[in-house]
Amino acid sequence: MFIFRRGSDMAILLLYVDDVLRTASSTSLLDYLLAGLKAEFSMMDLEKLNYFLGISAVPTDRASFYINATVKRILRYLRGTLNYDLRIRGGFISSLLVYSDANWAGCPSTRRSTTSFYLFLGSTMVSWSSKMQATVSRSSAEAEYRVVAHSVAELDWLMSLLSELGVSFPSPPMVLCDNISTTYMTVNPMKHARTKHIEIDIHFLGERVVKGVLNVSYVPAHDQLAPLIVSIPYAPISASVTVQLRLRGDDRPPI
Repeated sequence: MFIFRRGSDMAILLLYVDDVLRTASSTSLLDYLLAGLKAEFSMMDLEKLNYFLGISAVPTDRASFYINATVKRILRYLRGTLNYDLRIRGGFISSLLVYSDANWAGCPSTRRSTTSFYLFLGSTMVSWSSKMQATVSRSSAEAEYRVVAHSVAELDWLMSLLSELGVSFPSPPMVLCDNISTTYMTVNPMKHARTKHIEIDIHFLGERVVKGVLNVSYVPAHDQLAPLIVSIPYAPISASVTVQLRLRGDDRPPI
């Protein structure tokens, strides 16, 4: 990714092998950028964005577009969701929010826990994960703490990227989990035998909370979104869930 800034003007080039995605703060700057590229390289302008790195983009008159191909591959294991797209809104973005959760000892053969989180940029889900933890957790708090640390690592990367793009937020990002012990440990990282084996995660997360980079807060289980990615692999997604995750079916009008 290449970023050009001059005064209040900004242009961004996202380059992958021989594919280039470009945008700018004004049409004149975008035209100037394209002319400069064509003068140096043999290239073809496909104009409107339709497809990039496995992502099908469909512009709408509401400054939104829908991710299709890649999201379908990720959500393929969810029955009845192959016709759903992920809605991405344009406009002002005021917050970063993460829902994190662990299915403690959920694997019947290994008793490893499953890590899952959703990361929202404003009202749009931009990152998510669901995978087995590398080791067995001896308590639900330990499993949950590992999930929070994993989601914060992803959050760190996104915050760094947004900072390069000149995006800032009025308040620190919020990480939500439904385990009270985990939220207590982030502000009071007691060092004793029960937490020594996750001490690195404790330092990694505790430092960010102390510096005010982010906040970790409790969310009741009934308001928690993260379990959805692991708890309904064989059931259709309900209408309320599609609204929460900003999903849209091909056979229905935009939400």
